[in-house]
This record gives sequence, C-alpha cells and structure tokens, in this order.
Amino acid sequence: MRVLVAGEDEGIRREIVPFLRGAGHQVEEVPDAPSAKSRVEGAGCDVALVDSRVLDGQRTSFIGRARIDDKGVAVVLITDRPEADAGLDALRLGATDYLRRPVSKLELQDVIRKADRATRSRRQALSDASAGVPETYGPAACPAACLVGRSPAMARVREQVHAAVETNCRTVLIQGETGTGKEVVAHELHVAATKAGDPFVAVSCPALPETLVESELFGHVKGSFTGAVSDKAGCFETASGGTLFLDEIADLSLPAQAKLLRVLETRSVKRVGGTREAAVDVRLIAATNSPLEDLVAKQRFRQDLYFRLNVFNIVIPPLRERKEDVLPLAQHFVRTEFAGRGIAIDGFTPRAEELLLSHDYPGNVRELKNIVERAAITCRKGMIRAEHIYLPGRAPTGSILPPSTVLPEREQILLALERARWNRQRAAAELGVPYSTLRYKIKKYGIA
Repeated sequence: MRVLVAGEDEGIRREIVPFLRGAGHQVEEVPDAPSAKSRVEGAGCDVALVDSRVLDGQRTSFIGRARIDDKGVAVVLITDRPEADAGLDALRLGATDYLRRPVSKLELQDVIRKADRATRSRRQALSDASAGVPETYGPAACPAACLVGRSPAMARVREQVHAAVETNCRTVLIQGETGTGKEVVAHELHVAATKAGDPFVAVSCPALPETLVESELFGHVKGSFTGAVSDKAGCFETASGGTLFLDEIADLSLPAQAKLLRVLETRSVKRVGGTREAAVDVRLIAATNSPLEDLVAKQRFRQDLYFRLNVFNIVIPPLRERKEDVLPLAQHFVRTEFAGRGIAIDGFTPRAEELLLSHDYPGNVRELKNIVERAAITCRKGMIRAEHIYLPGRAPTGSILPPSTVLPEREQILLALERARWNRQRAAAELGVPYSTLRYKIKKYGIA
C-alpha cells in the first residue's frame, strides 16, 4: 500500500516508517498539514497516518476531504488522548481509525490491514458503480450506497434508502433477522444523507448496563452519581449533526424507552444531574430483530415509542428468501476481505457455487461471510472448490472439523455457539457431533 505518514514528531516517524517499509509498503513522510493535504487531495496515498497535533484546527476539513467515501483514502489519527475520547474523536471527525501514542506495532499492523480492506472495498464499489452495475450497488442518486445483491428484495431496500435520503427522513426503523446487515444499511443511509465528516455513532442497546443507560445515551454532569468525575456528553450529543444508530432497540428497558421517547418528541436532551436541556440535531436509525408489534402487544415495548420510531420502515429479508444474493455476496467477500493476509482467491468453481446455494443460512449474511472466510483460508489461492466449503451440520459424526479445515477447533466451536445464540444443543447439531462431545470440548477449551 501507499502509506503517508504526516507529523512533526521525528521520533514517531522513525519508529513507524521503517516498520511499514519492512512490511512491504511504499511510505512517504511529510512534516506538516499542507503537505499532507496536497498528497491526500491528489489521492497520492491509500492510507494517511496523521499525527492529530499537526492538524490543529484543520482536522475536520482535512478528514472531510480525505474520507474514504470521497477520495478512497483512509485516514488514521495518531493521538495521545485517552482511548475512549480518542475513539469518539476519530468517529466524530469521520476518520477510519485511530492509534494512541506510543504506537504499538501490533496495533499499527492491524489498523493498516483494516484500512487496506476498507480502501479496496470502497474503490471497487466506485469502480463497479461507474461501470454501471445496478444489480449490485446502490442507485445513481445514492453513489455511496454499497448494498450488495441483485435480488428484487435488495433492490427494494436500495429504493427505500434512496427515498429516506431524498425526503430527509429523520427517523428510520430497520427490521430484520440477526446477521442480515441492518447496521450496513444504516451506515449507507448515513453516508448518502450527510456531509463528509458528520458523525455516525452506533450503540448496541443490549450492551448498555441498566444503571448507565441514561448516562451513555444522554450524558451526565460531574458529581451526578458515584464515578461521575467530570462532565460527559452522551451519544445523542456526540452524534448531533449526523446519525445515531440504536441497534437492537427492543432490549431497552421500559424506563429507558420512556426517556428516549421524550428526546424524540422534543429533539433535546438533559444530562443526568443537569438542569438545562440542549437541542440535538440527529438522524435516528433504530434496528431490531424482534417484531415490535408483538412486543407492544405483550407490553414489553411502549406503543407510543413504536409509533414514533416507525416513521419509515425498512425490512431486510433473510438470506434464505433471496438466494440470488448469495453468490454476489460471496464474490464481494472474496474481493474485499483478504487483502494483505496471504490469500489470493480467484473465485468459485461451479460445484462450490452449487454448494453455497444449497444452504439456508440461518445466520444470514454473517454466516455466509464466515463460511467464505473459512473456505478462503483453507484454499489460500486459486479457485475455491467444493471440498474447501464447510457447511454447518455436514461435518462427519464425531468430528468437530472437516479434514480440510485449518481453523482452530476452539474457533469453530465459538462460531457455532454464536450462530446458535449459545444454545449448546443447537450448536452440537450444527457441528454434527453428540451433545456430550460438545460439552467435553467446551470444558476442554475453557469456553464460558
């Protein structure tokens, strides 16, 4: 890759540059923001590692010009801020990733690998879109959309994203089974509807501790509760001017739902322990894998909040109902996921394609991606053949892994448990082993 390292700290450059060159990258060093800006604007690099101190007040404009959605350049900020603040700062500004000083070479290697994948994916999407591939990429009016699939169902999803953008819809509800790509749709809607640099903040509602839901979403003031040692902006304030994505919103408690409803009605938030309300300009996208109508009937979800969220509804069908998308998705993963990993896949043999099409994918797109990744790791180069593809439930009895699979056994078990939502009996059936065997393996590998 062509990597630009921008910063006035020669110590950082001396540490980073030789490591990157030793890894085979083409590296250019510049000491200041104007030099970095000229390289980025001319797309003279694939990744820009930028010391945030060199940008001063120019961070927003610099990253806005370089963002991967526009120029195909991934920007990684190097900062000395605390990790949580650094992550929010990078996200708010639209950077692809961040590194904290002192820079860890392992973290640097991982960040470069992820940036490489993102750059290749985005440039391929732009190339395909300019070549006119409407069945795979979004409509011309939504050039940033990268929703893969040629089925009528995915065409409908792209049309709905386009409609939400054209009408400046401020509240969107996305429904679909786990693994269908709800966050991908949310992110593409954000990219198409906002300016470069506007924040996209994603929140997993099940991961919010019940005692900290209000603080995380709405913020708090210093001293409002034990541990509140300073003022903190919540997700709504952080996302102001951009998009807030609330994933699995059905998992919010009823009290939290009531507070969320008020924010949606007033478009303002009051921090925990605070006395004044602050206006927030946020596009709210909520997602759920549960039918909210059923939860309303069971009094587990507020009806008034459901009506408030259900302004514009996008439903993503499961992969088993749109088999036309299986091969385009598999080819997309092969094209975008394995750069820099010593894997060079040219495609799939006809028999391998038949095998992929024969599966129902209860784990949806996420499961397909895992299957393709396993096959690519097994194959390493050339064409993926049928013997490289391991479909859950087809392993020989008594064996966790098929002979051709090179992933560690522990990883296979974890993947099966995740797909089965940690139901051990279902995971055992998927792996094709007796339940007692799976229990033994779980104990052996110390899996919780």
